[in-house]
Amino acid sequence: MRANYAVGGAAVVALFGILGGSAAFSSSASEHDEISRVVNASVAPQQSQPLTVLLMGDSYTAGNGARDDAGNAAYYGPERCMRSTGTWGEQYARIMEGQGYAVTLLNRACSAASTGAMINDRSMRDTRVVTYPEAEPADAPRDDQFYVEWATTEPRCTPEPDTEEYFVSTVNRSPLPDGSARVSVACERWLTAQSAAVNPDVDLVLMTVGGNDVRFPDIARECLIVANADTCADAIGAARNYATEQFADDLLGVFEEISRASEGNTKVGYAAYPGLEVSDDLRITSAGLSGVSTYPVAEQLAALSQEGLEAQRDAVAEANARFGKGFVTLMDEVPLMFDGHEPDARPGFANPDRWMYEFLETTERDEWYHLKPEGHESIAQYAATFGDFGATGSHSPARDLALVVDERDAARSAVESALAEPALWGGARVSVIEQRVAGDGIRVERRVIAYAADPGEALAALSTTSDSPWLPASSVQLQARWNASAQSIFIGDAALSLTDAAPVWSGSQQGRPVSVNAHEVDVPPAVAQGEATAAGPHGAGADLAVLTQSTVWERLVAVLENAANAPHAWAGGPYVALGTKVALTARGSHGPGEVTYAWDLDGDGVFEIDAASDHLRVAPGAVEPGWVSVRVTTPGGSTSVASAWVATAPPAVTSSTPCVTSDHGAGARSQSGRLGCRPDLAAPAVPGSDPVPAAAAPALRITGSATRDTADARGAASDEVGTLAALTLLPMYIDERVAALSGARVRRSSRPDSAGRGRPSELVRREKSLRALLADSAVRR
Repeated sequence: MRANYAVGGAAVVALFGILGGSAAFSSSASEHDEISRVVNASVAPQQSQPLTVLLMGDSYTAGNGARDDAGNAAYYGPERCMRSTGTWGEQYARIMEGQGYAVTLLNRACSAASTGAMINDRSMRDTRVVTYPEAEPADAPRDDQFYVEWATTEPRCTPEPDTEEYFVSTVNRSPLPDGSARVSVACERWLTAQSAAVNPDVDLVLMTVGGNDVRFPDIARECLIVANADTCADAIGAARNYATEQFADDLLGVFEEISRASEGNTKVGYAAYPGLEVSDDLRITSAGLSGVSTYPVAEQLAALSQEGLEAQRDAVAEANARFGKGFVTLMDEVPLMFDGHEPDARPGFANPDRWMYEFLETTERDEWYHLKPEGHESIAQYAATFGDFGATGSHSPARDLALVVDERDAARSAVESALAEPALWGGARVSVIEQRVAGDGIRVERRVIAYAADPGEALAALSTTSDSPWLPASSVQLQARWNASAQSIFIGDAALSLTDAAPVWSGSQQGRPVSVNAHEVDVPPAVAQGEATAAGPHGAGADLAVLTQSTVWERLVAVLENAANAPHAWAGGPYVALGTKVALTARGSHGPGEVTYAWDLDGDGVFEIDAASDHLRVAPGAVEPGWVSVRVTTPGGSTSVASAWVATAPPAVTSSTPCVTSDHGAGARSQSGRLGCRPDLAAPAVPGSDPVPAAAAPALRITGSATRDTADARGAASDEVGTLAALTLLPMYIDERVAALSGARVRRSSRPDSAGRGRPSELVRREKSLRALLADSAVRR
């Protein structure tokens, strides 16, 4: 049976692990001083338990609001995903490392993701246009592919390294008066489905999802910020309807896809959401042209929270019934943990014990009503009480092993014999590629016989006449899994070995460089072709051929054993170059015996720094944006190499003072790549604005009594309750609405087409009235 495989153009792939292992490069004392590294003395247990963790879901797992140990918002990854090195999933991994686990972790969660974005490719609704520098002559038009390939060299149309981001390009021609054409390329940004990172060797998925399905951003905006009773009622009503009618089914679809992609090997830790409001009786009163309306926000939010939690429990119970007991663990005590630590939406009040950012608390709008560092830490500690969620077992480390076989009978026979011995493969996913010299006697061609199969399936495919096409060697590149060690073995003529031909493995679909451990098993040409050679008086040419075939088999077995005992390298990351000390970690690495570590800090392939442990701290400036690599070596000399991306430092995020913002006054770029609130910018008057008559000006109030200690406990009983004197009319979040059927990309806007071109007149009137109120009342926070 042949599985689907990817073929494409040649990719730039770093081949670090070549033929065995050399001793780690020992740098001089002066080089050590220049790096000013401080090596952490703590070393993980010699025989660590491997644990592969994948983070999936929305902003509550991606890391909105998290901070690193120095208090920096170390966001990385695709724009607007806001992945953080301080998210609760990363903290959970560090806790487990302290308990003796070798954790390999990948964050594929992304801010504003819905259940649909977890199982389907997601449009980020971000199209960048680049224009070719020269006009296209009318008499010499170029093929569209020329411009598409050119656009891939432009930074605006280049995916973020080490991510699942990709671009879909469209070529447009604009005629010019002289008959030529101005050519531009529109690059639409997409993310591969999060579930594409799930495979049978992922031990544990940690996730939150559902908040964007119930339109959490609408609720936060309309109920807790804009404070309009009518639109708040509409938002919560729609959310409650979805929670009771559809949420469980959509969530079950996500669990089903995880089970399918992992072949039932993965466990899931699914965290419930905290509440949004600390007050038990928060109410909104809106007085407008249509009269006065009041809405019990706290009561309705509590009902929605309970209904959402019940839907989560139903989906989890059904998933465990279908796919096995303990498949999904619902961490449903999160709301209880956060009880008393939610934000306070009443103007002039703030909950001093909050674990979530309140409105306008930071300069990053996509952090409002998201977890503060205290919140991330609390969920991490809670998740750690479940241990490894029953995820680890006795399975071998993940390996992707490719056998490249030439046409020689001895090579093919040795491979077939090896595939018939399952014990030789150590649980590796096996791919078989045939290789030959093309008819011109120069080019090398390949075809894929089996891809990511077990040894038995690979043997069956090799024993069957293949109809796979022969392609240029550079066009046949298999996709290595993010959590697997990539290995390749060439069996055949050494003149056509892996060191001289195109690489076999690529990580282009996941944005990761692939470090390949490559081996060769040489088959002498003359003997392999059965050519008898006079060997003294006994004429032992035929016996020599048989002996050589046996030798090829023995060599292949020795290489397979060496590959099975190679260490698994993991370089940690991604890292963020913040101008401070960078802590590099290879704690996800493991192997037989006490392994040693060496680091390449500048991506030149030279491992200039030896490390006494799996942890290395380097001075500010010693690591620049780009790739860093670690080489892990066993006592027997076997090596494995892994790389990690060092991201450019993102814009600073600081604590904020209350501010008023409008479409005109929000000029600061945020971490999420969109315009945000700047406290130092006053909201200028809208051109052409006229005073609003007092009778027509809507008055907005948020009231409610506080049942817990707050900074100001006057609550609703006081006539001095503050008027909401800060209003944002910009979208707080990118509330994704993507529907994808059968893999097709279908976009559905989350707002009317006119919303981007003008604001509803009702909101404009409110903005004018609120500006008038600001002249007489200060914002208290």
